[in-house]
Amino acid sequence: MIFSSDIFYLRVFRDKIEVRNVKAGKEELHTVTNNFSNDRMLVADFETFESEIRNALKKFQKGRFLTPSMKLIFQPMEENVSNYSQVEIRSFRDSCEHAGAKEVFLYFGKDKLTDEKIINGMNSEFER
Repeated sequence: MIFSSDIFYLRVFRDKIEVRNVKAGKEELHTVTNNFSNDRMLVADFETFESEIRNALKKFQKGRFLTPSMKLIFQPMEENVSNYSQVEIRSFRDSCEHAGAKEVFLYFGKDKLTDEKIINGMNSEFER
């Protein structure tokens, strides 16, 4: 394959997005500049959220003419929520796809994943 997919792990909080490029082993913290949340929902403004995801991922794409397709593992980190509605889950997936992800995997646990768990989870554990 000419281009292999980059795998990014996003832990999304109301005020920051932690991003790790699993293949490169590089991690960056993106501080949210435009609020996309409200008191009830982690993602209340789709366009702003998608823009923040793109900005967080740009740090990994500097100097690249072509960017390979991305696989994103999305982990919402809203401490007050134990179950997300189908509307929220759809907003997570759609926003990641609109931000450039070819494949989106959802992880709803609270623990930070290791690279090994990410690779294994993409094959079985995570919601597609």
